[in-house]
This record gives sequence, structure tokens and C-alpha cells, in this order.
Amino acid sequence: GLAWSRVSLKDFMDEMGARSVSVKKARSLEGRAGLRAEADAGGGLRLFGSVDVTREFSKDTQTRLETKLLKATAAANGVRVGLGGTYGWGDGRYAIRGSARYDAAGSGNYAVGGGLNLAVRF
Repeated sequence: GLAWSRVSLKDFMDEMGARSVSVKKARSLEGRAGLRAEADAGGGLRLFGSVDVTREFSKDTQTRLETKLLKATAAANGVRVGLGGTYGWGDGRYAIRGSARYDAAGSGNYAVGGGLNLAVRF
């Protein structure tokens, strides 16, 4: 998969009173390839696990704080691991889904996330 994003902010004053803060060149193009395994555990429960390898193709993100130019570089390669499950009942009318994710990138950067969703089919 590919995911592209772009962020642009007009100049603004920060909480410390800096006169001009602006974000320039905040773009991301991330490629991802991976595997996902899913199993029916019975009784309306389905479990899944996934492993993805990611690659960031974009350049530095630049932010200007008054006269200083600050640059940040995203780690080029990363790994994303996910686990979760879905439990459905009522002949498929109701379902609850939970998931957890761990992203690891170069230089010791990481992120942890998760979610819980309830679905009702009308």
C-alpha cells in the first residue's frame, strides 16, 4: 500500500510569543508491504495478527520559527505489528472489534496504538 499526506499551516504566534511560526514541506509518502493472518476461533470470534514493513520516501519536514529553520527527518524504514479480534453476535447484526498496534522505526522511535469499535447493522 501507499499513503501520501501533506500538511500546510499559515504563520501563527505560539504560546511563548514567537512572532512567526510556519510549517513548510510537511509531506509524507509511506509505502507498506506485509502479511495478515486471520482465524475463526468459533462462537462468533475471529482473531488476527499482522506484520508490515514500512518505508518513508519523503524528505525532511521543515518548520520556521521566526528566523530559525528547524528540520525533522522521519526514519526511512520501520516495522508495524498488530493484533486484534472481532466478536459478532445477533446473526451478524452486532460486532465489537479491538486491536493493538506497535510501530518501530529507526533511532529508537516507536508508537503504540489501539482501538475499540462497536458496529450495529441496520
